[in-house]
Amino acid sequence: MKLSAYDNIVIDAVDKWLAYRFKSAPLVGGQLCIRKSGTALLNTAYGSARNQNKTVMTTEHLCRMASNSKMFTCCALLMLEREGKLHFGDKVTKYIPQLASHRDKRFAEITIGDLVSHRAGIYRDGFQPLFWGLEQPFPSREILAEAVLQSDLICAPQGDSKYSNLGFSLLGEVIEAASGSSYEKWVRENVIEKIGLSHTHPDYTTDLDGQMADGHSRPIYDGERKPFIHVATNAMAVATGFCSTAGDASLFLHEFLAGDRLLRTDTQQMLLSTSWPVKNSQNERYGYALRHDQAGDLYLIGHSGSFPGFTAETRLWNGTDYIFSFILNTYEPAAFGAIAGIAEMYKLVETTFCALDKVSVSLPLSNCWGSAIWIVGNDRALMLDVDTWSPCNRAMLFEKRGQEYISDQASGYRCVGEPAVFGRDANGDIISVTCGMLSASSEADFLERSRKTVSSRDNRLTPG
Repeated sequence: MKLSAYDNIVIDAVDKWLAYRFKSAPLVGGQLCIRKSGTALLNTAYGSARNQNKTVMTTEHLCRMASNSKMFTCCALLMLEREGKLHFGDKVTKYIPQLASHRDKRFAEITIGDLVSHRAGIYRDGFQPLFWGLEQPFPSREILAEAVLQSDLICAPQGDSKYSNLGFSLLGEVIEAASGSSYEKWVRENVIEKIGLSHTHPDYTTDLDGQMADGHSRPIYDGERKPFIHVATNAMAVATGFCSTAGDASLFLHEFLAGDRLLRTDTQQMLLSTSWPVKNSQNERYGYALRHDQAGDLYLIGHSGSFPGFTAETRLWNGTDYIFSFILNTYEPAAFGAIAGIAEMYKLVETTFCALDKVSVSLPLSNCWGSAIWIVGNDRALMLDVDTWSPCNRAMLFEKRGQEYISDQASGYRCVGEPAVFGRDANGDIISVTCGMLSASSEADFLERSRKTVSSRDNRLTPG
């Protein structure tokens, strides 16, 4: 696919922004894939896969996808429904007969669709979910069934969405009963291999050790991040077990919601248009294994996931052909904000520049206050703050007047009405900018020039 002028600008700016963030923010590593109509526009990695030995993160390192796994399970169920082997309206007791003897008689009313949409009213993770801290193994099929049978429903089925990994995990047994195959085998043969996902596995096994990125703790061990052990998720693999990459995850979401190799178009439209309120959560909705989230006027559909040492987001920007997958191998609640930030950047670039403009995207230009990327076109320029996961929130527009770029948007405390003067190298690339109190240059140049101001207590810069 030929990239549009806007794609070229945004991909360049996003890559420079994230490369800077992974050097300047307290992160370890990550992967990003941006797809348009199924084609990868950017598939890249940043930072370290294993912090202890500084192994460079690649696009092929496997990461825990956590609750992104639920979308794979939902896809399998819909494919089995198309084959006539089950129906979302079927009672779960048809496939798991022991639930019919539950002391809470409301269990008999729970349907497959209720479990997929988290509208069954089941406990979220059981009474003592120590497995989430990796302090005990994830439950086996037997322990999962025991936990479900011992707990009454929190609320009646078919109401608002009340998230339950425990309930969703029962769908593995439903798939096995309906298909006559193990969950792992059916999903691998009918979903993973069908669309050519070469770096996706339904759960961790020791065979994957050499391919796995480490997941890292918060910096709470004397200020250090420590790697977590890798574990299998057993009966909960259907809800949280998948190991994959941003490239594979984004390709799957494209095929799940827009492609032609897994589901029919009418089924995809149903997935995109069906959701329910999340109980006691204002403006949040959940569908069939899909979060329907708004960020301003953006509508992002897909799933988030958190696992010890990992956070992952895979989202369709609804109403467009763009899909984003962003994974971090440490717990940092930034992935959704970063994806929203990329979509906002597309909107801002398209409304600021003409497609025929000759546009330059600077490297991050730095000073002691922070760093920014400048996107400079024929008649307009944008300054984007790159010390944040939302670079467009404080974007500043400059318009060309004569030979100068001037902003009327800047605060009266800053550089309103004053020109931004750019320095360029022999290739025409922007290497510095001066505007009001702001004087910034490439990170390497700024660090070299500023060393004398921070070198030692005996060599401090004395104010004149």
